[in-house]
Amino acid sequence: MQGNAVDLQGNAVDLNTPGDPAPGTDTSGDGADSGVPIAPTQTSWSAKKGVPGAFAVSGGGFGHGVGMSQYGARGMAEQGADHEEILTHYYTGAELRDEKSKRNADIRVQLLGGIDSTNVYAHGGGVRATVTTDGKKKTVSASADALTLDIVRGDRVRVWTSGSSNVVADAGTEVTLDWDGTLGVPGSTGGSNGTYRYGTMGVSVIDGSLNLVNTLRLNTEYLYGIAEVPASWPAEALSAQAIAARTYAYRNMSALKDDCACHVYDEVKSQVFTGAAQAGQSSWRNAVDATYTPGDTGGVASAQVLVHDGTYIDAVYSSASGGVTNDSADVWGGEVPYLVPVEDPTVAGSISGNPNEQWDVEISQADMADAFSISEVVGLSFTLAENGVMAKTVTATDADGNSTSLGGEEFRAALGLKSANLISVGGA
Repeated sequence: MQGNAVDLQGNAVDLNTPGDPAPGTDTSGDGADSGVPIAPTQTSWSAKKGVPGAFAVSGGGFGHGVGMSQYGARGMAEQGADHEEILTHYYTGAELRDEKSKRNADIRVQLLGGIDSTNVYAHGGGVRATVTTDGKKKTVSASADALTLDIVRGDRVRVWTSGSSNVVADAGTEVTLDWDGTLGVPGSTGGSNGTYRYGTMGVSVIDGSLNLVNTLRLNTEYLYGIAEVPASWPAEALSAQAIAARTYAYRNMSALKDDCACHVYDEVKSQVFTGAAQAGQSSWRNAVDATYTPGDTGGVASAQVLVHDGTYIDAVYSSASGGVTNDSADVWGGEVPYLVPVEDPTVAGSISGNPNEQWDVEISQADMADAFSISEVVGLSFTLAENGVMAKTVTATDADGNSTSLGGEEFRAALGLKSANLISVGGA
């Protein structure tokens, strides 16, 4: 996130690391084994003389900090909480419901977009492309060789192999891929090489670029491929993650997004989906299976989701809070009754294994000045949101005494910080 291949800014992250990582800065996170939130220690600093060459910024947590804290959920599970206790703690006033709607629905997941061409590879069998050309369906197959997909005439998908002639789809039609075994798609899962076992693949042209979408069963195929937390975590933490992921997906099933003809993306813009790699983790599959009831004749009879006032919640989550979760209004604007700050004591200390309880980074003068769009920075200060953890406003002062301010999330985004939960600012 979604947490959470790459992050929203395209930086590489570990697919087995809990969601919504921020752009890469320091990842060591040598947090104290305190078990309590780390209070801010220096909220204001100014250079005694001259212009500093760099700044030291310390903070805690990883991600936007709204909703479920994944490391906090792990800590709760280690202390014996079940998945319902975890979820209702982080989503205030929400409740679990056994939902029959969408129980056997298909979901469309974008794997690639904004590219001119790609190859797909079948492992353990062949791959076939069904192409509508001149109004008639034609199948192009590949076994050992790659199936190549590109664009011709600006708006048509072309399919070919090294041993076949080109087959060009009619304008506005989607090419359908099916396969035996697994299908390798270079560049999917946010820039890595994803491998997929379930469903079919749709290939189309959107705004002059190739668009690849995996269509598969949400509950018994898609959720198996969600790779937001390590499969080695306690079962109740995994089940909490599965329900949050399902609820997030259900809420996004109402309509296809125009830019991808999909319901969700395969990376932290939605939630990290790696396909077969994660689906092979038996502990994760078992945790997903524990959150739905199988049908008498196959499929799913009902599945657990989170609701508030009878509707699916926006089940956002991130890797780790700063000891108290953040208010959605402070992060994105707009009050959401179930996304309000709650204490998150189990995110800290050895029980959670959180590597980002506290982090420290050094930021150059040039980067800091660029973040605030001023020529030079000689002083920094920040104010806190009502939860006492997140920076509400960060202010930079130049040598002439002029001040410029950014919101906490703006400051985080501008400098690629792990979170907007600041502990101190100063000179490096």
